[in-house]
Amino acid sequence: NSVAVASIHVPLAAPPVSSAVQSVDNSTCKLQFIVFRNGKLFPCTGNSSNLADDGKRRSVSTPVAFTKLDGCILGTAVHSVTINLRHFALGVDPTAAYWDFDLLDGHGGWRAEGCHITGSAGNTTTIHCTHHNNFAVLMDLKKVLSFPPYPGEFLHPVVYACTAVMLLCLFASIITYIVHHSAIRISRKGWHVLLNFCFHTALTFAVFAGGINRIKYPIICQAVGVALHYSTLSTMLWLGVTARNIYTQVTKKPPQSQDGAPPPARSRQPLLRDVHCL
Repeated sequence: NSVAVASIHVPLAAPPVSSAVQSVDNSTCKLQFIVFRNGKLFPCTGNSSNLADDGKRRSVSTPVAFTKLDGCILGTAVHSVTINLRHFALGVDPTAAYWDFDLLDGHGGWRAEGCHITGSAGNTTTIHCTHHNNFAVLMDLKKVLSFPPYPGEFLHPVVYACTAVMLLCLFASIITYIVHHSAIRISRKGWHVLLNFCFHTALTFAVFAGGINRIKYPIICQAVGVALHYSTLSTMLWLGVTARNIYTQVTKKPPQSQDGAPPPARSRQPLLRDVHCL
């Protein structure tokens, strides 16, 4: 049906072959059918194996189905089994395989002898095997789920040029506000917020341009990631503080006099005083 992850079909014995299935001690023949959701119970070099696929490394992409006829003497007519398996992962180059417990000094591994794919429709693959065992479909998942190729040691030159201009402007602003602090009319709180915002913005640009491609060494990659998280969060923090200060200054009400009337506006001094001729 449409929701089944696995199904099995065992051929019936033909009438002339009356000894195809015979019970042992007049017991009833039982078909055991177990489905495992994935291949984690069959670990072979990280749930992959190069034993079933001519040296190519494939992984389990379907549920693992176990089949066994218990209490029967099997003839050749019912040794084969057909199984439909629904894929839970996408991949290429599929192959049918069964789990051999004797491989790798008893650790087990996937083998393909006696199993082959008979059909595939949508995300379901049909396999046919000449014996009963644990069956699955192995596929090459790396070609579908692989990461993009390594971009190289350096980014595009435009990135470095724009980063250099941005850093020059930010450090010019920082130096200007530090050197001419007494001449610039700005509150101490605003001065502190502005310097921190410029510094952490410059740190974000510098770390991104200089370390975003350093992925060959895990320690350097982790350090770049931590620095980027810190600088970006700090930049957003100081940006929020700046927006709050601007909002407070804009919405601040003028002081009221004792009688409730607004204080008289101070007369502005003219830039140029009148010159009277004698």
